[in-house]
Amino acid sequence: MRISILNFKKNFSPIYIGIFLFFVFSDFYLYGVKPFSPIYYFYFIGLFISLILLIKRMEIRIDFTQILIFIIMLYVILIYPFQDNNFVTTFAFISAISYYPIGIFLLKTISRAKVIKICNFMLFFNLIIFSIEAFWRLTHPIMGRDTMVESSLSFSEYFYAYKLNSIMCGDSNFVAILIVILLFFTCFLYSYVEKRKLYIYYILAFSILIFLTLSRSAIILSIVAAIIINCVRFIKKHTKYFLIKQKLTLKLVLTTLIVIPILGFVGIFILKNFLSDDSFITKMDIFVNTIDAMKQMSLLEILIGISNKLEVAVSLIDRFPHNIVCIYFIWFGVIGMLLVYYTWFRIYKMIPKSILIFLPVILMGYNLCYINCHLFYAVLAIIHYFEKQSCTECLNINSIKHNIVKI
Repeated sequence: MRISILNFKKNFSPIYIGIFLFFVFSDFYLYGVKPFSPIYYFYFIGLFISLILLIKRMEIRIDFTQILIFIIMLYVILIYPFQDNNFVTTFAFISAISYYPIGIFLLKTISRAKVIKICNFMLFFNLIIFSIEAFWRLTHPIMGRDTMVESSLSFSEYFYAYKLNSIMCGDSNFVAILIVILLFFTCFLYSYVEKRKLYIYYILAFSILIFLTLSRSAIILSIVAAIIINCVRFIKKHTKYFLIKQKLTLKLVLTTLIVIPILGFVGIFILKNFLSDDSFITKMDIFVNTIDAMKQMSLLEILIGISNKLEVAVSLIDRFPHNIVCIYFIWFGVIGMLLVYYTWFRIYKMIPKSILIFLPVILMGYNLCYINCHLFYAVLAIIHYFEKQSCTECLNINSIKHNIVKI
């Protein structure tokens, strides 16, 4: 009995439960809940546990990328008095980006088996919560069906009636970003787990949920991201083989020359539809309006930004700042925008497999940017954990082999 109690304390200690909650609920948003969404309460739990562990150990090891994140957080705090900012939005960004260093620090304190357990619960919880979100949104449009018929709504207006009523984020496009991150994160975890069949079901389930968000950009760009990633992997894996097998290479080149024109015609057809699409035209107008707005801005405003209030951005460029460039520029200026982009580049250089998350998020970012996405940085922290652990294991194996050779 005593042994079982000790095992229970070891496996379900308050520290582990706190870390579990910190990651599993890293995207538990509820739209309109005051003063904060549930995600922030779990963030404070993780922050509190990291402070306890820091005091207990009295040491911390951080790399240059984590220092950059602390610089960004300090930068956002320092520019706050010079801008017409919303405190809640500022805090949301700081809590989101700090998920990465806090997550890395917390994951170092638990075993690989526990991290995998956290990932499994994380995927399962999100599958449930996003299924509920999709069911609610599709069965509760923002106006009744009779009203929609009587109002003679256009297809796009009828379409948005099922998108702008999400219980989690308000707009299902934001929900789509979260699900796309989970989809590609599941693809990453696939090579690190034993029960791979379960992960195939997760991949299928998240793919279906992306379609149910009715987000065209998420559907199209997640497919594009998957194609790009798999093409790059295929080229890297088989380059040497193709150099040896010259006849096979020639056949592939000829096949490619036939396929490219076909894909070109398909691409032109899609592009023509995009060019006539109101949503696509609006996204292009955002860039033009932002450039025009820059001409009226002072040098200080260009450098540090203007405001993170939505109404200020809308009045400035006459549009919601949908994309990843304009929104960072308006909120943080050129300095803050470049700091964030350089930090992302540093994370990618340190953990190349993070491209699985960066590529779909950046591609989707030109249509819609989720600047306060906690899940994005939580997932990057988990990828960092697995990749660094793999590197350590490889070094240990090489060291053992070297010692055997010496003997």
